[in-house]
Amino acid sequence: MVNGLQQTPWTYRGVPVFLDERAHIPNVSFKPDKENASYVQIALDRATRPWPQDNLPTWTLDVSPGAFTPIAVPVTPQTKIIWALPRIGAGRLSPFVEFAPGEQPQTSQLTIHMTGTRQGAVILQLYPGEHMQPPVWMAGNKDTSIRYWREHAYVKTRRNIRPHSVRQRPPEWWSKGRL
Repeated sequence: MVNGLQQTPWTYRGVPVFLDERAHIPNVSFKPDKENASYVQIALDRATRPWPQDNLPTWTLDVSPGAFTPIAVPVTPQTKIIWALPRIGAGRLSPFVEFAPGEQPQTSQLTIHMTGTRQGAVILQLYPGEHMQPPVWMAGNKDTSIRYWREHAYVKTRRNIRPHSVRQRPPEWWSKGRL
């Protein structure tokens, strides 16, 4: 690792792709030496749009035939939300939804957030599923994030909730203005 960047076997349009040491990859099976790493290269090969002028591309790309549990899913007012603290980072109370074994939704999409230049790309985030807004407590645009998280929840897994952190009451941002 040099300057906080890990070299990977991946390339984007012929240039090397690095992994930021702080990269958010909630499903570790997509890290360079893990079982789903090949799908990352498939996604990068399918990122055919030119590197954007703002230098911060975000792509959600289909990597069929891959099938993965998405990080977040849409919810309805009838969905039973579990309020808990995410295991990773200094998270605050967040919405989760639980599915019975074998009933978790599946997606063939990967979302990749990158920075860098056309000479070298750096992955900042990588997760299965559609592009999602940052959690409300991390968001720069809180209104957009609140709207998103009132209609979505993380998919609960064995590893993504801190033990003993489930709460009965949602945070104030979720309750205000909810239909």
